[in-house]
Amino acid sequence: ATRAESTSGNHRPPQRGKQPKFPFRSCKTSKVNYLTAMPSKATSQSTSESTSEVPIALTVAGSDCSGGAGIQADLKTFQHFNVHGLSAITSIVAETPLEVRQMDPVEISLLQDQLNILHESYPINAIKIGLLPSRMSIIALVEIFKDSHIPIVVDPVMIASTGASLIGEETIDVLTSRLLPIATLVTPNIPEASSM
Repeated sequence: ATRAESTSGNHRPPQRGKQPKFPFRSCKTSKVNYLTAMPSKATSQSTSESTSEVPIALTVAGSDCSGGAGIQADLKTFQHFNVHGLSAITSIVAETPLEVRQMDPVEISLLQDQLNILHESYPINAIKIGLLPSRMSIIALVEIFKDSHIPIVVDPVMIASTGASLIGEETIDVLTSRLLPIATLVTPNIPEASSM
């Protein structure tokens, strides 16, 4: 079992104003206090004896209701590698590996609020970016993180596994001109690479 699996079956963030319970630990940073998952052994050790803090990664992507891609897949991967996952949802997608039925982007103001509150509250070690469904969603993200010096991995989601196009040409142009220059690593598949 992974570290997170061994400590908690349902990983829920504590509510504001309440003291977190194990396996979480409140840590002082230059920002506000943040919570990080502790190793399972920490329940039998004092806080001062606990091992190093768990790294924190943010995924910015669409929500895939089938659980095979997007936010859901990223958070599973983070947990597998003992990384505390944060998420900002860019769109809600009704899809399976066989069909994309509907995609509804979240309001830009809501996306900005998700990104800002996480950036202000957590010492993020890395950002992984997936589906950004519009030019405005790309611009909003770039404006928030362009001077952050946080490593950014861009996995440009343009085409679903079914072959359905998920973003338009204008959005691709903004992605290549605004987002890719601040990226640390870009991981397109062959069809996506040929579109850029």
